Amino acid sequence: MEKKKKMNESEKKDKIKEYISLYNDKTIEAMYIVYGFQTSEEKDEGECRRKNGKGFSKYDIGFVESVKNQWEERKYLSSKQWDALKRCIGKYAGQVAMVSDKRLSLFLKRENDKGNI
Repeated sequence: MEKKKKMNESEKKDKIKEYISLYNDKTIEAMYIVYGFQTSEEKDEGECRRKNGKGFSKYDIGFVESVKNQWEERKYLSSKQWDALKRCIGKYAGQVAMVSDKRLSLFLKRENDKGNI
């Protein structure tokens, strides 16, 4: 049995971007992964306070907070909101790739898809 080659960081980011662009559930999952990197103060205030390379930028946090709140309240986004969210979250594929290999493997797994990392 042939062993599958592990993805390098660039391949991981490309695969994450692909999944974010194709699957709404992966867009939401990635949003929560990156949101988890926000500091507790940033979450409380809904704004980016530090430029630390983690979480959302000061330019994206307001939009993401708004969409996140709407999703949690209604489980609905318009097609324009989905498109904008996918573009926004795709910029953070590198942060999504920073999660543990086990969590990343689950993120990249789809039905009938091996999702190997």
